[in-house]
Order: sequence, then C-alpha cells, then structure tokens
Amino acid sequence: MNNLSKNCTRCKKEYSLTLENFYYAGKAKDGYSSWCIPCKKEYRNSRKEEKSEKCENCANYNKNMKNCEVLKEFVKDNCYAFMTEKQKEEVERAIVEYSLAHREAV
Repeated sequence: MNNLSKNCTRCKKEYSLTLENFYYAGKAKDGYSSWCIPCKKEYRNSRKEEKSEKCENCANYNKNMKNCEVLKEFVKDNCYAFMTEKQKEEVERAIVEYSLAHREAV
C-alpha cells in the first residue's frame, strides 16, 4: 500500500485516497472515512430498509398508544419488532385493557 491508497476496513479492498472513493472525515488521521463510499452507501440503504420495516411493525401500536400513558411508559423507545415474546404479550394485553377501559375498538 502506498501513501496515495487506502484499504476500506469493511470490504478490505484497496482504493486510491481521493474523495471519489472515501468521504471526508475531519476527525480521522488522514482526513478520510475508514469505509469506502460503496460500503457506506450499502450500509446506509440497509439501515433505511430496517428502519422503515420497524416503523411498519410499530404503526398499529403507535396509533393505539396515542392517548395511553400506560403503553407509552411500557414501550418507551422500544420497537415492537425487536421485543421479546413476553414483552409483546404484555403490550397486547395493555392494548386490550386500554381499549376495554375506553370502549374503543382495536
């Protein structure tokens, strides 16, 4: 590896050290990101898909939590898709209890 090239720490490929291959990273020693641009884009796109999937899974629970402080406190920032089975059962039970208490259809 010469001074004008760098290995991506994710894909391990060697690229020339330019802004065409690596994003600017002011805090890095050499001023470039440790991942190449294709790896960064791939990672960002996978996170977008994961995030949108989480939002779809939580949509039904979010609409039921709008006015329910019990559910808001229980779920907090957790996504339903990543809860344990026990947590999911507790959320389901809380939704039913809330609906019965407020005479709303779920």
